[in-house]
Amino acid sequence: MKTAMCVDHVIVPTKDIDRLEKVYRSLGFSLSPRKTYPFGDAEVDNHLLYMNGCYIEFAAVTSGRVDLVNDILDKREGPAALAFRCDDPESIRARARDVGFDVQCTDFDVDFTVDGRNYQGTFRASVFVHESYPVSWVQTIEETIPYDRSPFFQPHANTTQGLKKVVLVAAAPSQVAYLYDLIVGHPYTEQSLPLQWKDSIIDYAVLSPELYVSTYGDIAETDREKQPCICALHFGIQDMVVARSILIAANIPFWDRDGQLVISSDVTGGTTIVLEAVA
Repeated sequence: MKTAMCVDHVIVPTKDIDRLEKVYRSLGFSLSPRKTYPFGDAEVDNHLLYMNGCYIEFAAVTSGRVDLVNDILDKREGPAALAFRCDDPESIRARARDVGFDVQCTDFDVDFTVDGRNYQGTFRASVFVHESYPVSWVQTIEETIPYDRSPFFQPHANTTQGLKKVVLVAAAPSQVAYLYDLIVGHPYTEQSLPLQWKDSIIDYAVLSPELYVSTYGDIAETDREKQPCICALHFGIQDMVVARSILIAANIPFWDRDGQLVISSDVTGGTTIVLEAVA
């Protein structure tokens, strides 16, 4: 039986982390304090948007260069990576190689202090790169020396918002076959989009550019040309009245679609945000 993966976090590289922080706080989200950590010879600044079960990482390379991230930022901004956790990372690395991914492993230490508390741990990021994904990647994350992150996460947790769905755009099923095989564990052979699957935390949907435009509005030309990529994130909201009032107070443009509040990618720097009610 192949090892299944479930999402740990979504990575959103950015050239302007100050702008992203301001945008997402204005949407009503709580973000963790900014921290800096080494990644190879580079340094990365990040904010985390933490939810029950997973989080979104907004990351900016502030010193040196991370080739994969910088190369993608030359093409587009917006969500670029799905980071997964699993109970057998080595089997996932073997599976990735079998279906044609280049596997790059990086070990890095985390050592930072927030609110007077020091956090130290060691991670291994296994990055899976494929020529079919010029503006995105997949990775697994392992805590090789684990530490308790809950005191850091919990004060900044978003208790009323949860990531419900990640929407990818692809021009043809063949472009997502590698990704489907890697994440789900068996080949995808259907000949038409949309494609949907689910892990233990969130849903995934893969739409054609045409179906995406008819559902969400337009997408950037770079997103049409560089398939596939993550173009929309759905969040579950417990109080839509409050969510609507936050958007209005922040003067953020949105439109209603079947009880959902949709914020254009023009506002958020490359990501269509959908807020929808949950029980």
